[in-house]
Amino acid sequence: MDTLNYVALSHQKALRRQLDLVANNIANMNTAGYKRENAIFETYLEKMDSSLTDSAKPVSFVLDQGFAHDTTAGDLIPTNEPTDVALVGEGYFTIRTEDGQIAYTRNGNFRISDEGYLVTDSGAQVMSDGEQPIQFTPQETDFHIASDGTVSSNLGPRGRLLVTAFESEV
Repeated sequence: MDTLNYVALSHQKALRRQLDLVANNIANMNTAGYKRENAIFETYLEKMDSSLTDSAKPVSFVLDQGFAHDTTAGDLIPTNEPTDVALVGEGYFTIRTEDGQIAYTRNGNFRISDEGYLVTDSGAQVMSDGEQPIQFTPQETDFHIASDGTVSSNLGPRGRLLVTAFESEV
């Protein structure tokens, strides 16, 4: 295969990757807390000594280096629900999935489960800064989450939302 075909193939792969990311971003544009993904490409310059002319010796290939999440804040939409929160700035809510794994989300659409836990829409427990799930008793009402993440009810504070930031997040 000649050099032109290799160059064309590297560019086609990059375009396909970009199209996949754009399609995923569009599919998730209404997903609460979703962070769009941007492709990271790098140009690789190879010197082809076998070329007949000096101007054809440098050949540029495209390398797919992965993707990055765009961590800029989206629009905040008031819901008037006492358990709905949004993060402004860096970080992710720390949650415990139903299989016991720790995970992270930017989706702050929380609710109180039948067992009294503060949970996500999918049922994952929201963790407190004490690394325990936030739970309420059946007697508690008037749930409130303050701007500093303190979760409380008519019986007082129950914990503070655990927000985790990662070093690679910029």
